[in-house]
Amino acid sequence: TIAGFDTSNLIGGAFGVSIILAKTEIDSVEIHLEEDNYVAGLEAIERLGADVASSSLGYDIFDDATRPNIYYPQKNGKTGTTTNAARVAASKGVLLVTAMGNEGWFRTINPDSTGTLITPADADSIISVGAVLPSGFLTGFSSTGPTSDGRTKPEVVAQGFNVHCAYGGVGYSDVGGTSLATPLVASSAALVFSAHPELTPMQVRSALMNTAVPVNDGTSKSSSYPNNYYGWGMVNALNAVLYNGLVFSNRPIVSFSDSSIVITTWIRSNYALIAGNMFLYYERPGDNAFQRVILSAGNNPNQFRVVLPKTQIDSTSIGYFSALDQSGLIRTSPFNAPLSLFSLAHTPDSILLYYPSAVVEEQSPIPLSFVLRDNFPNPFNPNTTIQFYAPRVEDVELAIFNILGERITTLFLGKCQQGTNTISWNGSGQASKSLSPSGVYFYRLKTQSSILTGKMLLVR
Repeated sequence: TIAGFDTSNLIGGAFGVSIILAKTEIDSVEIHLEEDNYVAGLEAIERLGADVASSSLGYDIFDDATRPNIYYPQKNGKTGTTTNAARVAASKGVLLVTAMGNEGWFRTINPDSTGTLITPADADSIISVGAVLPSGFLTGFSSTGPTSDGRTKPEVVAQGFNVHCAYGGVGYSDVGGTSLATPLVASSAALVFSAHPELTPMQVRSALMNTAVPVNDGTSKSSSYPNNYYGWGMVNALNAVLYNGLVFSNRPIVSFSDSSIVITTWIRSNYALIAGNMFLYYERPGDNAFQRVILSAGNNPNQFRVVLPKTQIDSTSIGYFSALDQSGLIRTSPFNAPLSLFSLAHTPDSILLYYPSAVVEEQSPIPLSFVLRDNFPNPFNPNTTIQFYAPRVEDVELAIFNILGERITTLFLGKCQQGTNTISWNGSGQASKSLSPSGVYFYRLKTQSSILTGKMLLVR
């Protein structure tokens, strides 16, 4: 469902993505060892650099008694073994997309039944996925929120009925379950990462949630959003990809004739692109200077290209694109050009050549300045975690402000430790004397050389 590519049979939501497979389930039993396997699987893929983890598993009632069963009061984002692993994975930069579960049959007894989610769907800072019919209406089996500590679940829904997929190693079938809705959302997350590799997992999560499409099924379940049936709505991959600004296709297409080279890309934005402000920069490494040429509209929607004399490009040529839209955003492709560049090589015996993003990466893996990371979870209730990286021991201040700019509380004042510093906020004011109301808040890290801010949403 995520990565398949079989022309006329199946094209997955993120075909071409790099995949790590982790088999952690023991099919014939339901024992706590499987939870430990799940944790080991998450640890392994995190070490290997995974950006997204897709999980269609849940653990509540067990055959063995080595640990307690997990009932609804314990589905608070803090109890389950896999739930806690999901939270740690989020803090380490892995976006977990997981199934809500198929426990919606409780609604045959009580149509308004809620709180039927499985673990680890109760974790914060992840994406829990419910299932809808092709019509967009909630399936009868999709589990619901909230968590026992009152957080809205799911985050989003996706089609989870009649989902076309490879089946049993022998062909294709149309299958249902939140286990099928989940990989569709994981595919969407991979597409956002592909279009915006500079984003953090929490920013990708926000993009998917904030662009989800509300569904109106004519019942009280969908009368307001977010809710504990549809979450923030049906995931929309295109909207999520464009949420953080204009995007380019992953790589250029280079083709040629006897006398010319044609270099093509695709650009899309929610805002109008500004003609005359879309460029290809190219050079041969020995030239020590980029040449700039304006991209012209191609023959297809969102397609742009440049035609150059064949003498301008050789097998060593490298380059990048830039574009400006009416939002005022200038973006390059690759996103961090010119630190990374495309190969623009060609050979005379080829008609159409594809080149992956290349080559040059000289950035230090250790930040040389303070970095303020996205808080998690966000939105939150009642607690959230704020992390910042410090390249050295230094006097810093971390404070919370409301939307009027009024200081709510100071979370930290003094010498930070070198490396990652982690601080929690429980939504209270100064000295924990009062609880802050729902709304937008800002956290500000003030150092001797910089002021960094982030935005978060408290929902009570």
